[in-house]
Amino acid sequence: MTSSPLPAATSSTSSSRLRLRVAVVLVVVALVATHMLTVTLARRLSNQAAGIEQTVLQLTRRGDLPASDVAGLLAQSTTFAQTIARLHVVAPLVDLAATLVGLALTGGFFLASRRDERLARRRQELADERALELDAFAGRIAHDLKNPLSNVFLRLALAQRQPGAASCAPHHDAISAALDRMNRMIDGLLGFARAGAPTDRRVVTEVGRVLHDVLEDFTLEAESERIAITVEAPCASFVSCPPGALASVLGNLLRNAIKFMGDAPTEVRAIRVRVEDRRGRVDIIVEDSGPGIPAGMEEQIFEPFFRAGEHASSGLGLGLSTVRRIVDAHGGSVHARRQHHGCALVVQLPGASGA
Repeated sequence: MTSSPLPAATSSTSSSRLRLRVAVVLVVVALVATHMLTVTLARRLSNQAAGIEQTVLQLTRRGDLPASDVAGLLAQSTTFAQTIARLHVVAPLVDLAATLVGLALTGGFFLASRRDERLARRRQELADERALELDAFAGRIAHDLKNPLSNVFLRLALAQRQPGAASCAPHHDAISAALDRMNRMIDGLLGFARAGAPTDRRVVTEVGRVLHDVLEDFTLEAESERIAITVEAPCASFVSCPPGALASVLGNLLRNAIKFMGDAPTEVRAIRVRVEDRRGRVDIIVEDSGPGIPAGMEEQIFEPFFRAGEHASSGLGLGLSTVRRIVDAHGGSVHARRQHHGCALVVQLPGASGA
């Protein structure tokens, strides 16, 4: 699978090229300005010296100046002219020195730009390697879950045929529905890991229905943790994403919110899920009242195998990275937002027309 370029690497390369261009422009401007200033100054001084010399000669012819003063003025004028002549000689040397300095600066910026590009390429290579490892890992996990899941399906079917099974029918139905959702999620992850892309972007899914099914899986867990979950989905919203992949995204977001609720007081232990239908896209925001995200880790939490906080020893740290990869593969984006209480994880997916 080919992963999308890392924002940090792309930003670093772009900024390096921009710095190089700016440096070249500044050096060229400085060289031109230095040359023009030197030439203009020498020309003006030369013209002034010639004017002074002509004025002295005119005053001498008319007898307005004593001979001694004339000799002194001519000597000063000669010295002035010699200084200007030296300036004409020094000016090219100044231009040469400025050129050398400019070339040195340009070379330094160029080398720095090449170094940044090499580092960016290396970061991208490492990211691709980790992406391939994650693909293989996700595919193996999804494949290995298929066998025990099939066994559970078979045992449930046998249990439903036992005498007295009618009294347990509601429980059997709930288990069957949960197994069906799990099977869809595994199918979605398995197909995503194998193909490296959504199986079909033309698939249209209603967010509300998938969200309702996913919430059922977390109701008991949330109640046991004394967490209140509220949903704000004012209208039917459709996205270009298979239901299995969307269920995986929503499930990982809710599982993360419950897991990292921490020791928040009972009166504020809450998770709010909002679905906002915007022009051309659908935003799914999962907000929690937990301890929040440490400053500077808003992007790091989406890295594969990253674990933080008091639950660092549990899980594999693949939940949010799986969310990002699924969302990215379907043309969307996901980011974290720090809040006064807790944090918000925002998923943005391309909107679609309902079937």
